[in-house]
Amino acid sequence: ARAVALPGAPAAAYYNLAMALGAAGETERAAMFLQKAVSLVPDDTDLLMCAARIMDGWGQRNAAIECLRAFDRTGRRHAGVDALLHSLAAGA
Repeated sequence: ARAVALPGAPAAAYYNLAMALGAAGETERAAMFLQKAVSLVPDDTDLLMCAARIMDGWGQRNAAIECLRAFDRTGRRHAGVDALLHSLAAGA
């Protein structure tokens, strides 16, 4: 947690903290840190889709959908992101 508290902490620090929190069952907090990791590297669609799948697996589908929609609202398009958003929004 200390690495995240430092100014300019990299996305990997947030991702690692999220994984540790998720493993401890603190999935709501974990999803929040995954969203932060994604926000730090907004063009990394692989991280975005991975994070969304992880959040969904933790039962945080709404957080996953919001993360994907935030990307969509920027006007950027990516077929994988679109497909995952539609799949999660449809309840698949």
